[in-house]
Amino acid sequence: MIEVSAPVPVVQKMFRLRWHIATALKAEASRESSREGRRVTETEIVERLLKKYLKIQ
Repeated sequence: MIEVSAPVPVVQKMFRLRWHIATALKAEASRESSREGRRVTETEIVERLLKKYLKIQ
């Protein structure tokens, strides 16, 4: 049996990043996707880093 959880609301944010940071983020998302065998998005990486920085779950 598959359990379905309630959707988590999201808010769209737009940021301007320095070119080298944006390029590194894109490359890391590609590397993680290859390593994990699933699509890892840039948003997923940014959220993970912000959670760690802000000490939230």
